Amino acid sequence: MGNLASQEIQTEIWPNPPPFTGFDLVVHTLFDDINIVEIPSWVPDLELSAIQADCVTKVMKIPDDLWEKLGIDSDPAVLRKQPEWQEVMRLARLYLAESKISDEFRQYCMSPRSFFEKFEPVNPFLGEGQT
Repeated sequence: MGNLASQEIQTEIWPNPPPFTGFDLVVHTLFDDINIVEIPSWVPDLELSAIQADCVTKVMKIPDDLWEKLGIDSDPAVLRKQPEWQEVMRLARLYLAESKISDEFRQYCMSPRSFFEKFEPVNPFLGEGQT
C-alpha cells in the first residue's frame, strides 16, 4: 500500500522500476497474494482491521473498473491520470494510517528509498520502544 499511497514512488519509480517491483508487484500482491475480495476468510489471517479490509476491497475495485474502461493493458501512467486514482491514493494512506507499524516504517514504505535500501530496525511493525 506504500506504493499506492506515494505519488513520489508512482512518478519516479514506476516508469522504470527495479526488477520485480513497481506497479506489477502491487497488482500481483493485491490480486494474487491478498485477494480478500475473492477469499474474504483471509481478513482475520492477515490481521486486517475492518477499515483496512474496506480500503483493500475499494482499492482493488478502482483498477478493475479502470481496466474495464481503458483496457487491461493500460499503462500505469494512464491509470494514474484518471480522477479515480486520487481515491486509490487516499485509501492507501488510510490503510497505512490504520496499520500497527511505527511512523518511521510507515514513512519508509512511502519512500523511493524502500526500493534501494534495506530497512533494518529490530521489528519495523512495532512502534518505538516495543519489542
